[in-house]
Amino acid sequence: MQHGSFDGLVRPISEMDKILTHASILLLDARRVLYQHFLELAGRSNARPPGTRSVSA
Repeated sequence: MQHGSFDGLVRPISEMDKILTHASILLLDARRVLYQHFLELAGRSNARPPGTRSVSA
């Protein structure tokens, strides 16, 4: 799975099942917001998520 592709892969699958949607969409939304804030903070400190490589290297 590529960097940042989790939501795009998981959300359509969970939306096919009404019970799964009810259980997971709020969590996926919260995860997206937290990840966006992480990327903003990481950009300020030049940090990267664990397990990723520098794009400029």
